[in-house]
Amino acid sequence: MGRIRRSVTTYRHAPYNLRSRSRVKYDSLSSLLAGDDNPKEYKKRKILPTVSSLTLCAEENAAAHHTDVYQTVYLVLRRGQPFTFRIKFNKKLDSDENVRIVLSTGRSPYASQGTLLFFQLRNSAERFGWKMTACSPDEQDYELKFVSPSDAVIGKYSVSVQISSESSVKTSKLKETFCLVFNPWNSEDDTYMEGSAERDEYVMNETGRIFVGSKSSKHGRPWIFGQFEECCLESALHILNITDLADAALSNPVLITRAFSKMANSFDDDGILCAL
Repeated sequence: MGRIRRSVTTYRHAPYNLRSRSRVKYDSLSSLLAGDDNPKEYKKRKILPTVSSLTLCAEENAAAHHTDVYQTVYLVLRRGQPFTFRIKFNKKLDSDENVRIVLSTGRSPYASQGTLLFFQLRNSAERFGWKMTACSPDEQDYELKFVSPSDAVIGKYSVSVQISSESSVKTSKLKETFCLVFNPWNSEDDTYMEGSAERDEYVMNETGRIFVGSKSSKHGRPWIFGQFEECCLESALHILNITDLADAALSNPVLITRAFSKMANSFDDDGILCAL
């Protein structure tokens, strides 16, 4: 007589422990996004709300952050300074529904490295120096107010929203992204410049002169920096992405400057520039 084999389904990223029903903590973005399947033991699945829209308030934020001159399709923000987003759900949130706003950056975002950040929608929280508060008049439209630390990791950030109840969990990665850069206007940022004339000259001025020659014989040459053009910022982010710096190291302007210097040298370090 043949043996009857029993089929067992294993849920690798179940959002709850099947015995204790305790929350599983996600440390990486991949495990977070893969954790949407629910155990079949839950006979009744609740239909969770979905995100109708996320507004990054681009004009308002860019003007306050001195980044409205960037010619990018995404919002550019400066670290150590408040900014506001607005999020709308397709229906009002029930009292038993939990919502987490997730920000992630880097090649391999991890919570332990400060490159994967979780914020509870209904509870003010601080994560690695980041703060988020939310307010809503109707439990459907929320205004999210963030403050990043003065030593935050720079680079592009993606936004995800995780919605969960006792029986269901759903995580959605949204299409909206923003880029965080250094902040010479913030006195706690390592790139701070005290004088407005210095900031106008070295940060905001798109044209100038570079000096060539020797110590005893030098002259200036007109130069277009074009630092606010989309191709320039994208090129800088790409170079950072192919350096050997860890994601968490992208908070340090000294390490980033050294990495750029190294990547510019093709002869020694397989960089991007070749001498003629």
